[in-house]
Amino acid sequence: MSLILELLDRYWLQAGVVITIAGLLVFIAYQKHELKVKADQLVTAAALHSRDQQRIADLGKELTDQNNAVTALQAQQAAKQAQATASLAKAQTQQQKVVTLLASTDNKKLSTCEQAMPDVRAIIKGLQQ
Repeated sequence: MSLILELLDRYWLQAGVVITIAGLLVFIAYQKHELKVKADQLVTAAALHSRDQQRIADLGKELTDQNNAVTALQAQQAAKQAQATASLAKAQTQQQKVVTLLASTDNKKLSTCEQAMPDVRAIIKGLQQ
């Protein structure tokens, strides 16, 4: 131990420089390690961000597809509603025509085919028009 003290006493300036350089090298090594850790964290965060961006894009496409499907269903429903309305109007017109044709029979109670045939022919002729 006394040899180390004697050497330090003789070479105190060189020892100080060596200790300072060693301290700087340790500090640089520590900073390099920290920088590598932070770089790895940054790469991981970038990968997560990229996955999140892709997921958001996929969800946006799914939402667009669902909106398009809803729009198509609404259009089909509107077409069916229009068709039903047209069919109902046609049926009401036919019903009115039948009521008009049956009005001429005046709820007669006919007992034979010969008595009913003129009215039947008139109704059939009216329905064919």
